[in-house]
Amino acid sequence: MAFVAIAGRDSYPTIAGFVFQVNVTLLRWLELREREHLELECGEDIDTVQSGLGGDTATEARLLEQIKARSTRSVTLKSKEALQALA
Repeated sequence: MAFVAIAGRDSYPTIAGFVFQVNVTLLRWLELREREHLELECGEDIDTVQSGLGGDTATEARLLEQIKARSTRSVTLKSKEALQALA
């Protein structure tokens, strides 16, 4: 029986996405300001949480980031990924 390779089984895009997410996480970590911390895989891939807004320790603001590594296709406002993010 001869080996037959299955097209599309290359894991490069998946691994490249993980590496990109790690790199962006490290950048966000280095850019943290006072009263900020990161939460990973909580609301989205990276959440930057700012606490103690206006002196109230219970108040917080979150910036949620979903990380995508894209190779060739550009993103437009009409692309499926952009519409899903806006919904």
